[in-house]
Amino acid sequence: FFHGGGFILGSLVTHANTCRFTAAQAGCKVLAVGYRKAPEHPFPTAVEDCTGAFRWAVAHAGELGVDASRIAVGGDSAGGNLAAGVALGLSPDEPGPCFAWLIYPLVDADVAAWPSARLFARGPLLSRANAQDMVDHYAPDPRDRRDPRLSVLYAEGLDRMPPTYVATAGMDPIRDQGEAFAGRLRDAGVTVELERFANMPHGFDLLLIEPEAERVTAATCAVLARGLAAPAAVPQAG
Repeated sequence: FFHGGGFILGSLVTHANTCRFTAAQAGCKVLAVGYRKAPEHPFPTAVEDCTGAFRWAVAHAGELGVDASRIAVGGDSAGGNLAAGVALGLSPDEPGPCFAWLIYPLVDADVAAWPSARLFARGPLLSRANAQDMVDHYAPDPRDRRDPRLSVLYAEGLDRMPPTYVATAGMDPIRDQGEAFAGRLRDAGVTVELERFANMPHGFDLLLIEPEAERVTAATCAVLARGLAAPAAVPQAG
């Protein structure tokens, strides 16, 4: 799990309750990753840290008590971006995630380009200006903002993504880009489930004290549980 926070905020502490809730609701172990953040550590530090963490988890699966072939990547907002970046950045000859769990992911560094960014320019909770400012701190060089490790919407080889779940918040400036990413994955032949929670703002998985936010976050966890479920055993001949 890679936490959100626009690549500049967030920590293992800010998302601890979300991770505990996810573990309980999805019936899985959650490895929370504390990656280095901007502006001190600009792009591509965060995605490199997260890729290293995934490789470490695969290599230490026995120590963690998990099946190395049943490790998913996921996160919220910037964390969803990093999860997709990890899945797409691994080489074809190394183990990849079995599932991607992307909660209102940022997938295009050009935040203002999308209709939802204009519709919800003032929020709630996340404004268009704040979202763009965070991205700009992470990638101060404008040339990096179309790098497919950041703007994963424009990555080639999207068919390398595992089965993917994309949840979007209906009142979120980055809603439309997340939904466009789900469409591009579907066009690439990836198994995709897209779910929009119409009355939710950006950050709903951190608002678990609110009953509706708890309900919809639990719904995303149910999808994660299905994504992690081991495939049915193949009967042996004889």
